[in-house]
Amino acid sequence: MRHFVLPAEYTAFGRHTLSGQSFHYLCRVRRYAEGEAFDATDGRGGVYRCSVLERTDNSCTIEVAAASAGRTAAGDARALQQSVSITLFQALPKGRKLEQIIRQTSETGVARIVPFSSRFCVAEAVSGQRLHAKLQRWRSIARQAVQQCGSTLAPVIEAPIELEQIPVVDDSFDLGLLFHQQPLAQQTLHGYLERGPQRVAIVIGAEGGLADEEIDFLCRDRGFLPAHLGPTVLRCETAALYAVAAVQTILREIEIEGD
Repeated sequence: MRHFVLPAEYTAFGRHTLSGQSFHYLCRVRRYAEGEAFDATDGRGGVYRCSVLERTDNSCTIEVAAASAGRTAAGDARALQQSVSITLFQALPKGRKLEQIIRQTSETGVARIVPFSSRFCVAEAVSGQRLHAKLQRWRSIARQAVQQCGSTLAPVIEAPIELEQIPVVDDSFDLGLLFHQQPLAQQTLHGYLERGPQRVAIVIGAEGGLADEEIDFLCRDRGFLPAHLGPTVLRCETAALYAVAAVQTILREIEIEGD
């Protein structure tokens, strides 16, 4: 079931006025009319029941209320399915590839996406108003992806950092995986995940991959473990989706087997 993602400024039950993209999606894409009800989420796992009270050409007023017990249970089930928190550290690719990565990995249930700069990145660094505009667009893409797939949890999209700013695994995560096209892995992906870590960090390089010294830094100084994607060399946008989906699938299977 799809959920409408409430705007970030949503804070409480009651009446709220929607305009811009929120209005466009609800009333022009989903075609809700006055008096119709729909499910919504705050993007943090909360599920609500809303209805359209008034509609004009450019805005609408909605009533936000608590979801019924059955709908709340469904929302809780989705949150349970996404109980594993995956952070994707993605080296900045060129063009609009990052937008594709954000869209696809948001649908799989990634919790956080952190772009970073590395030696072989060719993407232009931005700051100030341009960076603000890019962040707004990236977050909008993630929000649209969550609405499309019916998740109740929207990923956090952070501003780009330098590779050296990636945190130490033991301080922030249960497991850190550096996916690489070369067979550097110390064991299988199943072997890395068999303990069922709840907080997993994934590193994916850009088009040119990562330099040898960057791999050494992430493995030796940051505690990441090298993981192998197989015999073929994947595009960075394919590798990101492949890695997140593989980790999600294995961890869900481990969780089911343990119940």
